[in-house]
Amino acid sequence: MTLESHLLICCASSSEGMLALHRFGGAAETFTLAANPSFLAASEKTQTIYAASERPAGPGLVTPLDLGANRLSARTAQSTGGHAAVHLCLDRTERFLFVANYQAARAPGDASLTAFALVDGGDLSGPIAHFAHQGSGPDHGRQEGPHCHCVAISPDNRRLVAVDLGADRLFSYAFDAQAGSLRSDRETETPAGAGPRHAVFHPNGRMLYVTGELDSTLLAFSVSDDCLRLTTGTPATQRKADSRNYPSGILVTPDGHHLLVANRGADTIAVFWLDPRSGLPTLKAEYDCGGAFPRAIRFDRAARRLAVANQKSDGVALFDWDFAEGKLSAEPTEIVSVKAPLDMLFVDLQ
Repeated sequence: MTLESHLLICCASSSEGMLALHRFGGAAETFTLAANPSFLAASEKTQTIYAASERPAGPGLVTPLDLGANRLSARTAQSTGGHAAVHLCLDRTERFLFVANYQAARAPGDASLTAFALVDGGDLSGPIAHFAHQGSGPDHGRQEGPHCHCVAISPDNRRLVAVDLGADRLFSYAFDAQAGSLRSDRETETPAGAGPRHAVFHPNGRMLYVTGELDSTLLAFSVSDDCLRLTTGTPATQRKADSRNYPSGILVTPDGHHLLVANRGADTIAVFWLDPRSGLPTLKAEYDCGGAFPRAIRFDRAARRLAVANQKSDGVALFDWDFAEGKLSAEPTEIVSVKAPLDMLFVDLQ
């Protein structure tokens, strides 16, 4: 059985949402194991999937999921200490989990960022830290207060960056995996009204790339021991959209040569070449996303296949990625029909 033999998809097809397990060459199954699932992370060490829950009411949740022989089952979920959990990531040792709370509805003491320790089997043993962001931006409809939208861990596992769309800031935290501690370090402002959404580190750790959801940009930050420094901002798309463009998912290829950005509105996947010396991005090509309103993008484990969650056309489009040429297939090789996909992972069931 190949590693890309199944696709686990978060769907917002009802008020409760669901998970869909698509078997390539076989039937699809749906599950309601996590409330309003919005984003996924996978632990190779424990074969556990973590689902963030962006619930419209009540606290955000994280649910550990078991991928067993032809089945998907849920373990005990835990509250994230804030509202609308929209993103999560594991540290490099896979012993800690970090969660971003968008805070669509806030209350005093709500956490923008929560960190959990994990036990050997992958269960959540409890939060080790909560942090509440402060700040706002000039877009009063979207930036009236903090809205943490992404968490990204550095390749050396020593820095966590929390991306806050509402505050127009990147919040940096010093992380010590051995001690199991997370400490607030410093804040970095993005251009006013950028609305930073998602971020990814370059594999060499010297650059951080951020999508600006509200001003349709790709931002590049140099990374040093003491700070993040904005080096350039470039349009996320060259396509003319009928409506406003909202960049969303972002990936760097494992070889560090290219960066991919999903554009909602222009409905493209933009491929940027990364200068090997400066790390600065240059737009190389844009491809139709195979649907409408691409939200998350994910590579399979070999980074030979790209999945695109096209939320408004009810399908996940699959493209081939050519490492040698640094390009996507001109059209999707397959479209998985599923209602309102938000995120997905390539998984393997034995």
